[in-house]
Amino acid sequence: MIQKLYPPKQLERYLFIDLFSLICLAYLTFAAPQPFGWGISLGLYVLTLLTFYIGIWQRGWMLVLASWAGLGIVTIYALFYNEWLLLYGFMYADLLGRARSVRHMAAGMAGIAVMFLVTHAALHGDLFTFFTSPFMPVMALQLLTPYIIQTIERSRLLSTKLNDANRKLERYIQEEERTRIARDLHDTLGQTLTMIKMKSELASRLVDKDSERARSEIEEIKTSSRQALQQVRELVTSMRHVSLEEELSQAQILLMSAGIALEIRSTGSVPPLPPAVETMLALSLREAVTNIVKHSRADRCSIARHHEEDHCRITITDNGCGISPDSGEGFGLPSMHERMRQVHGEAHVSSVLGQGTAVELIVPVMTEHS
Repeated sequence: MIQKLYPPKQLERYLFIDLFSLICLAYLTFAAPQPFGWGISLGLYVLTLLTFYIGIWQRGWMLVLASWAGLGIVTIYALFYNEWLLLYGFMYADLLGRARSVRHMAAGMAGIAVMFLVTHAALHGDLFTFFTSPFMPVMALQLLTPYIIQTIERSRLLSTKLNDANRKLERYIQEEERTRIARDLHDTLGQTLTMIKMKSELASRLVDKDSERARSEIEEIKTSSRQALQQVRELVTSMRHVSLEEELSQAQILLMSAGIALEIRSTGSVPPLPPAVETMLALSLREAVTNIVKHSRADRCSIARHHEEDHCRITITDNGCGISPDSGEGFGLPSMHERMRQVHGEAHVSSVLGQGTAVELIVPVMTEHS
């Protein structure tokens, strides 16, 4: 119910400040000598509340009109009650920072300048002495406030859009991974199960005619079943978030078991990566390490992590046989390129026959305030 009476963002961020400011204004208005009587003072205070209330809901010309009216009332307060009540111009300067356009904001800011100049001219006569008065920096700060508030609001909006984009990217990647898993089920597990079915049918026909061959077929069925189970486990594992640190540990174990010495280097502070980005980076690292174990015939490998303000770079190099130009886009290279593309990153592969291969993975680092 209260959200219908007060904007949710204003309620969340500024409710205490609003209440404190308005209570202080009530005290300063009614505790001071009454130049017009209690009725006029009460009317001015009610009009202040009304202009402020209209201003917190509006973003266009209604905001500008409410601000002009409110600044006019603050001018009356300064002229007849206390000149330092010009500080209440900050209330309207804050509202103008949320104006729909620079044109609306500039129109409202003109009202702030007029308020200070009219007040000084009426109370002190000489307008030029305003520029040496203590109210000059106050006016400058009030004129800067809308720009500051607008910058903060834009930063919050960009941060919200960035978080929304990351969430959409995660959903997109999940869909892509589901498509990949379906393809893997069809291409790998489906093929294995088809082979098990065919060998089972063959073994059932041979069991009475050639028991030795039937036994051999059954052994192959057992081996294929274990292979299918392992494929299922790999598919299930790939559906969850993959930690880069965990993948580096697994790479060390895998390379060590293959007799390949591993050196890991890291420079720069490790940035927090969105889960989707970290998963794609970790899976690409896994692909590169698997290729080294399967195809490179290397005995040394290095993984270098380099972190800068706007990107994270991982370089995997080996001293193996290199990639032949005739191999084309084999060895899982298309999947690495695709994964990096999905997170707006890059994958670069360079290789020299007989000297080794280098895979470079680059992803952007996006923080909440980027």
